[in-house]
Parts: sequence; C-alpha cells; structure tokens
Amino acid sequence: MSGSFHGRREDRRLLTGRGQYTSDWNLPQQLHACFVRADRAHARILGVDISAARAHPGVAAVYLAADFADLKLVTPPQLAGYPGRGGSKVISPPWTYLATDTVRYVGEAVALVIAESAVAARDAAELVQVDYQDLTPVVSFESAMAADAPQLHSSIPGNICFDYEYGDQAKVAAAIASAHHVAQLTLESPRVAPNPMESRAVLAQYDAEKDHHNIWCSHQGAGMMRHALAVILGLPAEKIRVQMNDVGGGFGARSGPYSEYPLLMIAAKKLARPVKWVASRSENFLTDAHGRALRLSGELALDQAGKILAFRMHWLCDQGAYLTQAGPLINKEAE
Repeated sequence: MSGSFHGRREDRRLLTGRGQYTSDWNLPQQLHACFVRADRAHARILGVDISAARAHPGVAAVYLAADFADLKLVTPPQLAGYPGRGGSKVISPPWTYLATDTVRYVGEAVALVIAESAVAARDAAELVQVDYQDLTPVVSFESAMAADAPQLHSSIPGNICFDYEYGDQAKVAAAIASAHHVAQLTLESPRVAPNPMESRAVLAQYDAEKDHHNIWCSHQGAGMMRHALAVILGLPAEKIRVQMNDVGGGFGARSGPYSEYPLLMIAAKKLARPVKWVASRSENFLTDAHGRALRLSGELALDQAGKILAFRMHWLCDQGAYLTQAGPLINKEAE
C-alpha cells in the first residue's frame, strides 16, 4: 500500500488483523473459567454434586452460590426511575449471580469452574451433576399473565414487574366511542438476540498490594460499566478499572455488566491469580440481554372527514426472567 492513509486511525489496524479484543488479552499465570448452565427454563434445584469436577486435573476451584453468599452482591439499580400506574415503581427481582434453589431460564448459571486451561475448565464443568425438579415454564405473554400462571418470583405478583400509563384514558375512550371510524392493528416485534461479532469475554485481575480490581471486557462506556460494578460489589468506583481496546459490536447489549463479571472479579481475588472467560456463541445467544419481545395493539379514531381524534396503544413487553438495567425503559421511550 503506497501513499498516505487518510481513513480513520483505527482502520488500518483492524483491517489488517491487528485489533485487540477482550479475548486477545492475556496475563501471566491466568486461570480459565467455565460456567455450568441450566438446560431447562424453570426448575427447582434439589442438589448439585461438584465432587468429580473438583477432582478433575487442573481444576483450581468450583464455586456455587453459597460460596458468594457472604458478599451480599447487589442487584444493579433500574434506570427507569419514573413512577408507574398509581405511583408504583419497577419491581426488580434480585439477581442471583449463581442460581440458589431455582433456575428461571435456559442458560442461567448454576456453578463456576476455574482451571489451568479453558479445556480443563470445560471438561470439569461437564462433570458437575445438577438434580432438577422440573416446574412449569412461562414462555409467552398469555401464559405469564394467566390467572393460574406459575409465579417466577414471589416478589412480583402476576409476573407483572411494571405497569405504566400516560395520557388521559377517559378522554381517549370517549373519543374512540364517538368516532366515525376506528382502525385497529396489532403488531408483534419478536425477541431477538444481539449477537455481536465478538463474543462476550472477561479478564479479571486483582492487585492485592493496591486493593484494586482490573477488568477487561467489551463495553459501551467504561464509566457506566465501572459504576454498575462498584454498586454490585459495594466498592468505591476508584477501586475498579475497566479496560478495553477494541469492541466487536454492541447493539445496546454491552452497556452494563452481566452476572458473570463480578463473580470473575471475586474469583480472581480469592485465587490471587487472573481469571479469563470467553463465552461460546451458544452462551451469547442464551445469556446476552435480548431485545424487542413486544406486542403493540393500537386503535386510531377518526371523524367522518378523516381527522384523527384520538390514538390508544397498549404495549406488552416481555422482560425475561430478570431485568436488565434498561429493559423497562422500552415503554417510556415509545412515548
């Protein structure tokens, strides 16, 4: 290539294969992590046998939820701070980080295996035996809101975490009732997985001398990621440094931390060695924050001349088994 290059400063590096994404970072003496994930949508955990996994060659540790219970990890706060119907607030079920007595979606993490190599961690993870008692899953708006629906969380009656309204319902109802013509339409916006080119990955390191955490992860804002991690871990933000060089896509799914991130940071501190985790593509599909999953039913009231008198819309938004920080903002943003 001759002549001066006038493109973006990162183009040459990325186009010639010299980009540095999270999985490209490595540190001396690093360990590798693998998560054991639920293979069913809703079940009670009767027991978890990790003895064979712990005895597997190269395994440094196998963690269950009880191993992190004393840390009292916090659920990230909701970004939807506005009130709902009757002054109600968003009900956000507490994140479990590792499932305790129940799994609520396929892919929910049940155990964390850490070993000397990624292969050893994966092999040991396959030796973890989880005894499940299947429960009825909730997989649609209708099944979730039915009178006899299974309750995913005891703190969320009727499986409705937020009920929000805007506008004047009485005036709109009166306008629709007196309209010459009412057009009705229902649209389904199906659930989608963001699926960036770069799979989710983390490299966590703890500096004992400085009492300081370093984390390399793909993100869409270091300050936002650091603040959320500080809240989860109960640490001053200055004790955490979020690092990265390149990010292979985001689509809104990399704004805040996932449950794996604080667990890996804690594991790095417990084991006094860096810990690296690179998600498989199937893990990305199962555990990255999904989008859409909406049903919109609208009515447009018109007079005889075609003038619009009123518009009424009803949204149903599937938030999944747990809330992301931004999930309930979908309805408000539509206003």
